Amino acid sequence: MRKLLMAVLAAAIFSLGTVAVAAVTTPPPPSLAYSNTLPDPAELTRLIGVFDARVSESPNHVDLQALGGHYFNRAALTGDLNDYRASLSAYERAVALAPNSQIAQMGLARSAGTLHRFSQSLEIAEAQLELDKLNTAAWLLKGDALLELGDVDGAEAAFTNLPADHPATIVRAAELAHLRGAQDDAVLLSAQATELAVDRQVGGRNLMFYLLLESDLLFDAGGYEAALAKAQQAISLDPTWAVGYAGQAKVLAGLGRIDAAKASYEKAMALQSGDPGWTASLADLEVVSGNLTRAAELYAVAETIYANESPELTGRSLAVLWADRALHSDEAVQLAKADLDRRQDVGTWDAYGWTLYRAGDYQAARDAADQATRLGTQDGELQFHSAMIWAAVGDPDRALAEVEALMARNPAFHPVHRYAAQMLLDSLTDSDS
Repeated sequence: MRKLLMAVLAAAIFSLGTVAVAAVTTPPPPSLAYSNTLPDPAELTRLIGVFDARVSESPNHVDLQALGGHYFNRAALTGDLNDYRASLSAYERAVALAPNSQIAQMGLARSAGTLHRFSQSLEIAEAQLELDKLNTAAWLLKGDALLELGDVDGAEAAFTNLPADHPATIVRAAELAHLRGAQDDAVLLSAQATELAVDRQVGGRNLMFYLLLESDLLFDAGGYEAALAKAQQAISLDPTWAVGYAGQAKVLAGLGRIDAAKASYEKAMALQSGDPGWTASLADLEVVSGNLTRAAELYAVAETIYANESPELTGRSLAVLWADRALHSDEAVQLAKADLDRRQDVGTWDAYGWTLYRAGDYQAARDAADQATRLGTQDGELQFHSAMIWAAVGDPDRALAEVEALMARNPAFHPVHRYAAQMLLDSLTDSDS
């Protein structure tokens, strides 16, 4: 699960926004602030050193706010979680010194959301809105947090307070359409967001975000060639950014170009090492290629990276990685349940249901799948998981409807699971004949 607030899509430098990452290193989605040029990472490092020395000598909220912003911007360039944590710490210190500083509070809310502290981000945003109902940045943070907490209607209401003609608003409308199963609308909205971003002269990695979102939504709709063209267009804007190659790799795998997909993932990992999501995806391709020893090595690397990070950031992803291979069933359920206690979006319900299925608790898995599919979301893995669960609990009609819809729309949704989905479809179709 992913989309706008998940998985591989990201923007380079934005002043506000939250993210729910499937991969550890995914930066946040766009805010209402334009940034058409990228800062120099070396300059950011220099500024971090300058402001760190200043607050060490004489702590004050103004310098701490600046320090938090520089850490956040560098993290958005590199995907370094330690920089996001340093940003959070700086803003926490700034708030302690100046609780009424809007800059410090909003910076803290942004950093908290990036680190999956969605309830904290929501609380701060709502407090800021009590002071100023016209604070569009707070409305944006509130909507993003509510999405992660499973309140889609509340998020939509929050987003109505954003300027309607802004690409950052339109991509959120695309995400809402995707979540509600209106995939064609989601694709059209994402294309509109890209066109508007171009009109506003957004460029570089910021424009790459919109193109990669289009690519991802087109992939979900089964438009593989169009999805590949968007990913390649994004890469052409900045061939040094790893995220573009990861987006391209997913589409290449869907097109059956496995060797090219592996090369694209390897390119992404060479540019930005340590991403467990990309590592696991490359492992899946090695399974398809029959290189099981190499696949096992890569899965082990991904597991280690996930396990070494904070559970609130990677617990769900590790749980699904285990469940995909029917490993550590009890531990996977515990990780997914812990994440569900923090956020109740459809992706977390899906992860919880999938781990319960692998643990053999089919009735509880069915209840979770009901929650995961409550909006009609057309996501490949979610639909595959739910079809498997409903088949297991003896509801073949519901299982058939889900897997038929998936395989008609996006049969290459996953390089490994696509074969299990086809087998399920064949078995259910044979039983009807």
